Amino acid sequence: MKLKIFSITLVLFLFFSSAKLSSVQASDTVTPNDFTQGSWSKTIDLFDYARKNTETIKGPPPPAEWTCNLEINYINEKGVKLLYMGFAGVDFGKAEFQLPLQSFVERFTTATGDEAMTASSFLMLMAFSDSTYSLYSGSPDKGDNLWASFTMGSDFSELYPAGKTPKLQSSVEIVSMKSSPDKNEWTWGMKYKDLGALWWRVGVNGPNILPAAYCIYNELGFNYKLVIMPAEGKAKLFVTYTIGEIRDLWTLDHVGFLPVIKHYNDTGTYNIKERISTENVHVYLESNKISMSIVMTQRSWVVDKVTENKFNGSVISEGADTSSGTIQTSTLNGQKVLDVSFGEKKTYKLDTVEGQKTYDAVTRTADVTYYADNPLLKLQNSLLFYGNSLMAKMFNEKYSESAKTWMDATKADYLFITSYPTYSGYKVTHDPVYTAYIPQVKAAASEGISIVGVTLVIGLAIALFIVIKRRNQIATIP
Repeated sequence: MKLKIFSITLVLFLFFSSAKLSSVQASDTVTPNDFTQGSWSKTIDLFDYARKNTETIKGPPPPAEWTCNLEINYINEKGVKLLYMGFAGVDFGKAEFQLPLQSFVERFTTATGDEAMTASSFLMLMAFSDSTYSLYSGSPDKGDNLWASFTMGSDFSELYPAGKTPKLQSSVEIVSMKSSPDKNEWTWGMKYKDLGALWWRVGVNGPNILPAAYCIYNELGFNYKLVIMPAEGKAKLFVTYTIGEIRDLWTLDHVGFLPVIKHYNDTGTYNIKERISTENVHVYLESNKISMSIVMTQRSWVVDKVTENKFNGSVISEGADTSSGTIQTSTLNGQKVLDVSFGEKKTYKLDTVEGQKTYDAVTRTADVTYYADNPLLKLQNSLLFYGNSLMAKMFNEKYSESAKTWMDATKADYLFITSYPTYSGYKVTHDPVYTAYIPQVKAAASEGISIVGVTLVIGLAIALFIVIKRRNQIATIP
C-alpha cells in the first residue's frame, strides 16, 4: 500500500508540478485569406483559434483555460503549398507540457493535374531493447521492451536536496524561415532544449500505471529544407532530426515493497543522498542494450483517386524493412504522388566521447493501430485534431469537410519507425527525404540562348539587312 501511495504521489507530482517552461508566445492570428497569399510565418494559440472557429473541427472545442502555442510556416510558391506546424508549449490549466510534436502538410497538383495532399507527423521518441520475443533485431516491435518517451515540462529537482540535481528549464528555439533569392529553396526549424521525458512501458493494453524512468535530453531538434525543382517536376523536403545526448536519467525500481530511485549522469550513479557507483548514464544504457527510435505517420490523398503505397514494387505491409530504399505513393493508374526515401540518407551520425561515428539506421513500417491508438498518444492525436481547424481554411470549400478530419494519426496510410540500434544515449543526427511530384515547368526560351541560337539570330539579321538594302537600291533606279 505504501508503494502504491508513493508511486501515485510521484506521478501526480510529475503531472502537476510547477516546472518552468520557456515557450514561444502566441501573438498572431490566421485568416482564410492568408492561404491565398505568398509565404509567411506566424505564432498562434491553436486552442484559441479552434475555439473561435468551431465550425472547422468535428467535435467540442478545447476548454477556455487551455492554451497551445503553435509556430506556423506557410510556403506558397510555384504550385507547392506547404503548411508546417511546430508545437511550442501546451498548458492544460493545471499542467504544462513541452510536447515536441511536428507536422507538415503539402498541397500540390500532380503531373496529370489532380489535386493532391500529403501529411507527415513526428509523434514521439521511443526507447527499446530487443528481447527473446523480438520479431526483428535492431528495431522496435511488439515483442520488444518498449518505452514511449512522453515529454513533459517537469523534473525531479524538488525530490532531492538542494544542489544535487540541475534545475531544469525547458525552452524552445525557433529557426526563422528563409528563402533563396529565386524562392526555390526554403529553410526553417525548431529546437526543444533541456527536454524532460517520462518513459512509459508500452503494451497491447496501453502503458503501465507507473513510468519506468525519467530523462533529460540536451535537445531535440528539427531542421527542414524545401527545394522546389520545377524543371524536374519535383519538390524535395529534406528533414534533419537531432536527438540530443541524454544528460540525466532517473530509473524507478523496487526492492521488495520499497521504491528505489537511481539517478544516472555522466559522472556515475546516485541515490537521493550520494554517489553509489561509477556507472554513468551511457554505460547503463549500453549494458541494458537500450536503443532509441522515432515514430512517424504518413498520409496521402488525391482527389477522386485511390492511392497505394509500395516498396520495391510490392504493397507495403507491417514490419517491412524500408531502410535501403523508398516508399512510393501513387494512384492506382500509376500517377506518382510522393516518395519517402530512407535509402538516400540511410546512415545516422552518433557523437560519442571518441568522436563522431556513422552507423546504419533501420526503418520499418509498423501497425498503425498498435501505436496510434495507444492511450499514450491520445494527447498528441488530440493536438493534431485541433490542427484540422487550420487545414479546413487551407482548402477550398469543396474539400474543407474532408480537411476537418485529415490530421488523425489513427487514419494514417502507414506508420514508420526509424531506429538507431547503436545508441548509448549519445547525440543522434539523421535526415530522410520526402519528394512530392508536381507538373514539370519547361524553362522559358528567354532564360538562355545557345551559341547555335545566337548564330541563327545574327544570320537572320544579316539576311534581313541585305534584303532591305537591295529593296532600297531597286526603289532608287530611274
